[in-house]
Amino acid sequence: MSFSIPRYRPICARLSRLGGSVKEWSRKPTSETSPTAPTWDEEASSTHLSDADLPPKKPFDSSLAEVGFCFAVCGSQALAEYLLTGAGQIFNSVAEDFHSSTTSMAWASCIHSVIVASATLPFARAADIHGGYPVFIFGMIWILVWTIVAGFCKNTVIFAICRAMHGFALAAIQPASLAMIGAIYKAGRRRNIVLGIFGACAPFGFFAGVASGTLSANFHRWQWYFWTAALLSFVVILATILTSPQACRDPLPCKIGMDWWGSFTIFSGLLLITYSLSTGSDYSHGYFSWHTLVPLGIGLLLLCISVYIELKVAASPLLPKRFFANPSTIPFILACLFFYGAFGIFLFYATFYLQTIAATPPLTLLLYFTPLGLVGILISLLAGLIMHRIPLTLLLLFSGLAWILTPLLFAFVTPTASYWPLVFPAMVCAALGLDLTFTISTVFLTSSQPLEFQGVAGAVCSSLVNLAIAFSLGLAHVVFSQVGGGQLGAYRAVFWLATASAGVGFAVCVVAVRIPRAAGQVGMGKVEVEVEVDSGMGEEGGSEGMGAGEEGKEIGV
Repeated sequence: MSFSIPRYRPICARLSRLGGSVKEWSRKPTSETSPTAPTWDEEASSTHLSDADLPPKKPFDSSLAEVGFCFAVCGSQALAEYLLTGAGQIFNSVAEDFHSSTTSMAWASCIHSVIVASATLPFARAADIHGGYPVFIFGMIWILVWTIVAGFCKNTVIFAICRAMHGFALAAIQPASLAMIGAIYKAGRRRNIVLGIFGACAPFGFFAGVASGTLSANFHRWQWYFWTAALLSFVVILATILTSPQACRDPLPCKIGMDWWGSFTIFSGLLLITYSLSTGSDYSHGYFSWHTLVPLGIGLLLLCISVYIELKVAASPLLPKRFFANPSTIPFILACLFFYGAFGIFLFYATFYLQTIAATPPLTLLLYFTPLGLVGILISLLAGLIMHRIPLTLLLLFSGLAWILTPLLFAFVTPTASYWPLVFPAMVCAALGLDLTFTISTVFLTSSQPLEFQGVAGAVCSSLVNLAIAFSLGLAHVVFSQVGGGQLGAYRAVFWLATASAGVGFAVCVVAVRIPRAAGQVGMGKVEVEVEVDSGMGEEGGSEGMGAGEEGKEIGV
């Protein structure tokens, strides 16, 4: 029987204030206990007090190897944003080359995000079963192949298939990368810094995608946008193979299996719903045509069946109930969906507005988006350094205000308006909202889950972004095609839709989200020291353990 010893409480309290972590001190594994996967944190490793409790060997042979590993996993995050954001810059050029309709390009813009959102959880389960390394390598090789193929596309159908294959690859890469980080770094300051760098690569990839897409479209060589991504994929594959430690290559002692039925129903349902929302305006009766209503109805039915499967049938559901043990997890996920939905609308329709209504030249458009990338990188790096000092709930509320201002400012932009009064602050607010929210989600969701759920946590972080973008673009397309008042009125209606989405997310945060402040320090904030003792001391130890747990909990605002 295990319990918390009172005399260790002062030590634990001091270590907690210093940002350290004492997770578990135990005897050598016996038939009743099993060793956990080794993780490492330099600050936490100094808290062991005897030779019997020496920390495990550092997973990296050198600092250069650790830098290479961080470059690989962070490069994959930059690649994910690169393929998402830059696509909007080349769509006009691609549509001209393919002589394609607006609806066909709308479906090509949505299919990437909906594939990522619907396939991420199954790939996360694969990462939990086989470890993050093989899933990560598979995803990188897959994206290398299909970014090369995308550069040789000659029609819209093949282009949409390539975008779907990019989504499959990113669905494997993103949860696997966070699973690899979780297998190496314990919750603490060092892990927060790594996750901060990981989050900073999102705005870097965002700006790189916008820059590459704009330049390639400006010179009518949109193919090089994809071939640049292929080159980056090749470099990341090499860095991963050469620098990944054994700790993230070994499969986890996971006894759960793949939920095939749940994966099929979720994937098919989301795909059909997004298709119906994206292509409805292309038919004679619009969104009341059977071409739209039939896939919409089947998609909703499949999602209802998936809920029943996950709750009643699946032996190993994709999202276990224990994942939602923290009461703030569900409202946090709901708020992020509304936030990221606003971002998806802003990203694509702000680009289209500046290109079509404001007639902004491509290189000038690139300069317009520069603050979003630069400010995003700065915010992500600073967030990793201040999360252990400022309650995450306050940071989330601040990002919520930025989310509201981003589309709200664009709703008042006129075709002849100057850049600085409205467009520039909108770009800054977009960077604040996106990068603070994403970094908070990675820290909160990964730090609050055990090692076997790290893949699931990474999947949820990725799925939130892409699922919100896929559905928000579908709804925005409905609004844009149905609202009168010309193109200018349609764009303003879409921006008001994004503002309302961000406002709902902010209201959810105010009412229901309370993130433990310790999530930015040492996981869930409970400092426990457990040892094996005789059964005769169990009752006393249990009461003391509860007391220590309550003292170790610090909740943010």
